[in-house]
Amino acid sequence: MRALITNMVSYRNSITDTSMEENKIAEYEKSYSDILDKAQKEYKEKPPGKYYRDGYNLYKRMQEYKDEHLLFLHNFRVPSTNNEAERHLRNY
Repeated sequence: MRALITNMVSYRNSITDTSMEENKIAEYEKSYSDILDKAQKEYKEKPPGKYYRDGYNLYKRMQEYKDEHLLFLHNFRVPSTNNEAERHLRNY
């Protein structure tokens, strides 16, 4: 998963204009969906235990916020990282 996110952010940051290849975006969205499908299948076969729910909770959040997680690929006004927000918070 980390490699996929790194690739998406690197791709988005490498683009200088506001046009991205639709097939590349579709490829990233499919990879994201494939990861969710794999997690769903694994958790269906072997439900999470009472004390080890971190992975399951991450899967549920990824599923619930999929559109928000991938928004930076569709909208250039959305930053690819939250570094800018963190920089502004440092002053407080």
